[in-house]
Amino acid sequence: MFVRASSTRPTLIGALDGLPPAIRVPANRINAANQLPDLERRQFAADFNHLSTINTNFVDPHLVNYLRRVADGDVQLYLWRPEKGAIIEMAGDPRTARSALFVVPGTNASISEFTSQKPTTGFADWQVKNSRQHSVLAFTVVTGPMPYLTPNPADFWYNGPQNNAFAVARAPELAAFERGIFAAMPGVPTLSYEHSYATAVGSAAESHGGTPTARVLAGGVGAMYGYEPAENVTRYAIQAPNDVNRIYGGQQAWDVGFGVASESIHGIHVLDSGMSGLPMNPSIAQLETVLAGPLAVPMQVPAAVENHINLMSDEENINGSALHNVQRLLE
Repeated sequence: MFVRASSTRPTLIGALDGLPPAIRVPANRINAANQLPDLERRQFAADFNHLSTINTNFVDPHLVNYLRRVADGDVQLYLWRPEKGAIIEMAGDPRTARSALFVVPGTNASISEFTSQKPTTGFADWQVKNSRQHSVLAFTVVTGPMPYLTPNPADFWYNGPQNNAFAVARAPELAAFERGIFAAMPGVPTLSYEHSYATAVGSAAESHGGTPTARVLAGGVGAMYGYEPAENVTRYAIQAPNDVNRIYGGQQAWDVGFGVASESIHGIHVLDSGMSGLPMNPSIAQLETVLAGPLAVPMQVPAAVENHINLMSDEENINGSALHNVQRLLE
């Protein structure tokens, strides 16, 4: 019945939590195929002599190419709700899965990061390709708008990564996705790899039933004040000694910041990132400024940001420790 329904009502079936991936993915393949004709027409019909027409009608060729790959079966979409800024891409074979991985990107995460030439799905894809006997099923998850970096001060204040309202909004959505996997794949161990801002989303999701077997907080902002760790979730933290989020870890004032630093969560296991850099946290940053002058911390920022971003890399020479730590946890 569900197989037939996936071809007649693909939009509904492709977004219905709790259904097996083997049903949802074919439904979203149909969704992509149904949307392609209009998108392809808009891609080539834009009037380049009128900027307003381009802004309204022009479609990014990368998006069109991405949906072609979905329609051809080269990409597996578990969720496709572009009107909500939501996308979940799946990698692996649910028939052979013995564990499930949820990779949740943080700041700047959006659909465009999936359709780019170097997509944000690399970490999840690596785990699937390097799993034994194709035993890992991986999902890269964006359930809605995430904060983003912008040079506009006014825009940054409302939409930057210091605003914890995004975590409040995304947490029920992430939890709904996770509960859907728990229902569709009962008994399968699950691991959530949350990067940067997504660690706050994952922390808040626990109170909504988003309780995977294990969580890895990668370069994380941590959690908001009032966070109470759910039972039966094993937690790990991994970040470079100079990760840029260490500067702000554990600082919160109302809707700004996150009062619980990742490594301070009760019972959390700290993993070695394998990355170099001078240790950085608020207290040490103040001490370094006193000892080495006001430029001591700013001079570290480029390397601190690079190490932070690299925790989402699928290149072993850059992020090998995180890749292999997660690989071991999934076995």
